[in-house]
Amino acid sequence: MAQLSLQASVRNIVIVHGALADGSGWRKATENLVDRDFNVTIVQEPITSLTDDVTATNRVLDLQDGRRSSLATATAAWSSPRRATRVSSEVTEIAASHAVFVSQPEIVADVIEKAAKALSH
Repeated sequence: MAQLSLQASVRNIVIVHGALADGSGWRKATENLVDRDFNVTIVQEPITSLTDDVTATNRVLDLQDGRRSSLATATAAWSSPRRATRVSSEVTEIAASHAVFVSQPEIVADVIEKAAKALSH
């Protein structure tokens, strides 16, 4: 029974950064998640076109082995609640700069871990 629970848990996290950043800004949050036994992959988008970005993201998703969490993206704060409502997601507000994944990496890792656990049930 324990083996079935382990197989069903989400251990892969795929991070897709926003257009005004690159994957390197997620380093500390990534290290925090790795310390929690997650496999983390950051999509390094070329930002040359939407098609190229989607291709890069799909390439990383195709390489994942097992279940993965929903994608974490850096978006403008004003758009997050509206978008989240449209897709029935939960919004977590963190007091930080616009680059919350840089200034509050542990809290960001907490939020991602919570989402992974929720998807595991």
